[in-house]
Amino acid sequence: MIASLIQDVCFGSAAAFLEMKTIVVHKLDNVLAERIRCLPTTELKILKILAQIGQPTSRESLHQGVSAEMSQSQLLEILLSLERRCLLEILSAETILFTLAPIIQKYVNQHYLP
Repeated sequence: MIASLIQDVCFGSAAAFLEMKTIVVHKLDNVLAERIRCLPTTELKILKILAQIGQPTSRESLHQGVSAEMSQSQLLEILLSLERRCLLEILSAETILFTLAPIIQKYVNQHYLP
């Protein structure tokens, strides 16, 4: 849905879509709102942290920010749950990194962060 929107509205340029600084399609906004609204508090917290960071991040770095609140295994369960919900991307390089798709990051920053 997002890919066809970017193709139709911005001639395939994801950068041009992100520069619009708004989610222009009500249907897309509703889909993201529904998915995120149903998240447990711990998953929403990780989503917000990833949106604030704005770049691929290791599990270890994420855990340093929440170590008082959750164990390594709890964090891993949350990351896998977010990935299953298509709200998180898992990248492999030399280490495994976690990030948000640009549209998810933009939505969380607009609706959940000051």
